Amino acid sequence: MQNLALPELSQLSSLAKGTAMQFLQYEPAGANGQRTNKAQYRGMRYEIPGIFLPDGTLDQDANLGNLFDRVAGTYAQTQRMSIVGPIYQRNSGLQDQVFVDGQIVREDASLFYPQAQDYLATLVDAFPNSFVDYDGSVFNVLGAYDAYREPYQNPSISWYQFTLPPAAVIERYQIADDLAAYGTKVLPWFGLKHDLVTKAILMKLVVQDVAFAKPDLPAGDRFYAVTYDEAGAINPLVDAYIITTADFMRDYCDRHGLLFPVNDAMAEMITMWGVVFNADTLALTTVKAYYEYGETPTF
Repeated sequence: MQNLALPELSQLSSLAKGTAMQFLQYEPAGANGQRTNKAQYRGMRYEIPGIFLPDGTLDQDANLGNLFDRVAGTYAQTQRMSIVGPIYQRNSGLQDQVFVDGQIVREDASLFYPQAQDYLATLVDAFPNSFVDYDGSVFNVLGAYDAYREPYQNPSISWYQFTLPPAAVIERYQIADDLAAYGTKVLPWFGLKHDLVTKAILMKLVVQDVAFAKPDLPAGDRFYAVTYDEAGAINPLVDAYIITTADFMRDYCDRHGLLFPVNDAMAEMITMWGVVFNADTLALTTVKAYYEYGETPTF
């Protein structure tokens, strides 16, 4: 097994340079004709197919990136389902708290929970002529937040529905062409961000991947949200959501000089993280941690 902190570091992918990822050990594909990567993480062993170039040599960058993604994503997905799976089985939907810079900046809940009903009352009062059915499903998720990052500038209510955007949303935000371009990458999940001061409503389209350039992002399973205003313009700030572990996320923040969003104890309870980046400049802006639960928080 090799460790990413060993001297061979300079020969590895740029994903690993400068890192102290001593928590991950691996034996790379390509050695002695081996076609798979063998990795060990937190007591779990993984065998992941190597990625090779047409001439049969190992594609170092693609192989190492895929290795990190599969180990981080597989481990975190298993951990996450152990938490949220029983909640879904109770048909209650999730609650979550969103952390940025060590502070809770937003609290979300499905309509199953009383706090979401309070958010709903505020929303209906501020936006009585809705073009969507705010309480159409007990799994609709609402949250309240202030201006903790751009493009959110005022106290607001977020509302998410776990379906593809309906016709009214497609027409209002002029996204028919974008939906066609994304095709099967569009996920059954969209959101509306209601500014309680200006009464503007932003829309977030959730997709498996985006076609434009992305910065280096944490290892794991990733998906994205693109934000539209009511004129159909796309905001350059894009949300990348990552299912990964605290180890991989902390390493990412260290390498990029970003503030880790939660303390060490809380980090072990987080399996979904967020990184906001500017699609025009690839600058990294906000790092988020999502604590997902189904009843009263345990901390």
